[in-house]
Amino acid sequence: MYCPKCGVQRADEAVYCTRCGQHFASPVEIVVPRPAPAPLPYADPGRRVAAFIVDWLIVLTPVIALSIAYAVLSPDVAEAATLENFDIDYSESYSGLAAFLLVLGFAGPWLYFAGFESSKRRATPGKMLLGLVVTNEDGGHIGFGRATARYFAKAISASLVLIGYLMAFWSDRRQALHDVFARTLVLEASAHTTPFKEPANVLP
Repeated sequence: MYCPKCGVQRADEAVYCTRCGQHFASPVEIVVPRPAPAPLPYADPGRRVAAFIVDWLIVLTPVIALSIAYAVLSPDVAEAATLENFDIDYSESYSGLAAFLLVLGFAGPWLYFAGFESSKRRATPGKMLLGLVVTNEDGGHIGFGRATARYFAKAISASLVLIGYLMAFWSDRRQALHDVFARTLVLEASAHTTPFKEPANVLP
C-alpha cells in the first residue's frame, strides 16, 4: 500500500506516513451477521400417531405370543384350566405366569422405547419407518435417563383422557405432555442432520 499524499510505500498496519506525516484512516471492519438458525423440523402429529401404532404392534406381538406359548406349554396351567380341576387353587398354578407377564409387560416396553430413543438412531423402529427422531430441546441426542423419563411420563399423558398425547396437535413445538416433562422433541429425521454426540451425563 502507498501513501495517498506523497506516494511512498507504507506498512499495512501504519497509522501515519513516515515521510509526510499523512494520517491514514483505519480500515473499516465489515461484520457479516450470522444467519439465523433454521427452525427445527417438528414432526407431523399424524406421523407420530402412525409410529405409535407400529411400535406398540411390535411390542405387543411377542408379549402375546409368548404368553400363549407359556400357557399352552405349562403343565400346571393346562391342568388348572380343565373343567374337572376347576376348583383347584389357582394361586400357585398361575404364579409363574403372572410373574413372567409382569416382568415382560413392564420391562419390555420400557427397554424398547428408552433403549431405541437413546441409541445412535434416536428412534424406535416405528419412528424410523415414519422418518422421525427424538431429541432434546436443542435438537441433540438424549441419553437413557431422559428417554426413561419420557417413557414413564407417558402414563401422565394417557391418564388425562389422552389429552397429554393430543397436545402434540396444537402445541407450538408439537410436544406432547410427556415431551414437555422430559424436555424432548420429535423431529423429522430427513430435515434434521445434527450429528450424534455421546451424552456427558445420565440425564442430558
